[in-house]
This record gives sequence, structure tokens and C-alpha cells, in this order.
Amino acid sequence: MPADVSLAARLGLGAALVADERAYRIVRFALAATIATLVGYASGFELPFLVPVLASGFFAKPSPRPSLRIGLGVIVVISGASLMGLVLARLLLPYPHIFLLVAFLVLFRIFYMKAGGGSPLVVVFLLIGITVIPIVALESMTLGTAIAKALAAGSVMVIGTVFLTYGLMPDLPEWQAKVAAAAAAPVPSLSEQARTAMLSTGVVFPVFAAFYMLGMTSSLLILVFIAILSLVPSFRAGKAAGHALITGNLIGGLGSLVFYNMLIVYPSFVFFLPMTFAAGLIFGRKIYSGRPSAPLFATGFNTVMLMVGMSVAFEGTEAMAKFYTRIFQIMLAVGYVVAMFWFLELLARKRATP
Repeated sequence: MPADVSLAARLGLGAALVADERAYRIVRFALAATIATLVGYASGFELPFLVPVLASGFFAKPSPRPSLRIGLGVIVVISGASLMGLVLARLLLPYPHIFLLVAFLVLFRIFYMKAGGGSPLVVVFLLIGITVIPIVALESMTLGTAIAKALAAGSVMVIGTVFLTYGLMPDLPEWQAKVAAAAAAPVPSLSEQARTAMLSTGVVFPVFAAFYMLGMTSSLLILVFIAILSLVPSFRAGKAAGHALITGNLIGGLGSLVFYNMLIVYPSFVFFLPMTFAAGLIFGRKIYSGRPSAPLFATGFNTVMLMVGMSVAFEGTEAMAKFYTRIFQIMLAVGYVVAMFWFLELLARKRATP
């Protein structure tokens, strides 16, 4: 057996699994989510549900193993973004017009970087840092500082999980060239990058501005999910893609209902981990199906991890009510993003028509 898969063999995966690339990647996806869940919750991290969401997202499509330099660079960039969000909050929150103008420009720059092939992991952390930290700081600068520190610590956990998972289940040498070729997608033109960035900014900024002006700190899940969903490229593929995305998140919501109710029956962290692994396998089969709808199941899996992860922090009768409230908030975010992308695309087409 090749040396590169010796650790996988020690885990009992066997030659048959290693020979089946799709099955191998499905198991690795589930393993990454499980390790990230263990790391996030066992460490006492303030935002533990973000670790499995972001770490598993790295394995949601074939990607080359990052180098140590890239991993450290990601941590530095995310820490810097968290600091930037905190600085914006401290200096500009009392000045609405200046703050919103700067926030608009920063959001556009983040989406422009993503449109040009920037790391989705970095972009998600940047969006959370720039949007969530200032809004939280409206209520408490101390809490905003704690969120900034948590995001920096979370980046270390996510990158650590990625490296550990690749160490346990590395790609075979014959896969690596194919993965590298798939990752080297053609970069869009500057005008297309700007157009895409403006569309995504047009979706996220109005909600961010509303949260800021109204001081809406209790429904931040809506803002976070809108920011994440705005990165899904299939939104710009027409009405069918919007319907598929709604369906994918409905599946995620149903999956989270099943997951959460099973945890209520047997509320144990020891049970939480194999349930996470099982959910990773179920959604991983769809993610690696090769169908056009495959990326939408990655979003559905994120829904499960967010919903269940946020709910385990509550106890008693209030927990179920909060759980259903979050399902409603997520579906509200999905509906808004689908409708807003459709409206902006329609507006852009009308302006382009002579």
C-alpha cells in the first residue's frame, strides 16, 4: 500500500475505500467535521459551531492540501480582519455616514477578492469579522472584543483541523495533479469580478445597514447566513438555482430537526460526535455526487451544523423554541438572498438592454 495512505490504513479504512476516490473523500469530509466538532466544543471556544462549518467547507470539493505558509497566512489574514472589524467599531460607530461608506467599500473589496479566486475560508472569516463585530460592539465593546479574539482563535482551530485531517487521510499521488488542475479555475475578467462583487455587496449591505441603524443584535444569525449565502455562485444561475438552494436548506433544516431531537433523547457529547460523523456521510454522498446541485448540499450541511451547534448551548424548555426560531431565521435569509439576487440581476439586464 502506498506510504501516503498508511495512516488511513491504520484507521481501518482498507484498500477498497482508498481505491474508491469518491468514497474516500466522503469519509474524509465526515471525519473533518467530526474532528472540528471535537476541537471546537472540547476547547471551550466561544463560537464552537463555526469550527465544523468552516473546516468541513474546505473538504466540500476536491482541494489541494495547503502548505504551512498558506495556513499561517490564513491565520494572519483572519486575525487582521478581526482587528479591522474592532478598529472600525471603536473609531467609526458614532459616525453613521462614514461608517456605512467604509463598510460598503470593505464589503465590496472582500467580494471582489472572492470573485477573483480568493480562499472561501478566508472570505467567510472576513465577512463575519467585518459584519458581526461592529454590530455586536453596538451593544458592548467588550463583547465585540471577545468576538474578535474568538475569530482569531477559531482560525487556528480550523487550520489545525484541516492539517490534521489531511495527515490522517492524504490524497494519493495520482489524485494530486487532478485536484490541482480542478482548483486552478480560470480567473474572470476584472469587469466580471467587479460585477459579481457589486451584486453580492448589493445583497449583503442593505441588511448590514439595517442591523446597524436599528441596533439589531439579537438576530445576527440572519446577517451571518445572508453573508455566507451571498458567496454561493449558483444564485446567479437563474430561478432553478434559487429553487434548488431553498430545497437544499429545507433539507438542512429537516436534517437538523432529526439531529437535534435525537440529541434531546440522548443528550451526550459522546453521542454528538458519531451523529456529526453520520451527518457528514449522508450529506457527503450528495456533495460528492457530481450533480449540479451538489454544492447546495454543502450549504444544507452548514445549516445542520449551525442549527444544532447553536442549540446545544441552551438548556430547558426554551431551547426548542429558540431552535425553531433559528430555522425561521435561516429560511428568511435564504428567501431574501434568492429574491435579492433575482431582482439585482433583472435590474442589471434592463440597464444593459438598449
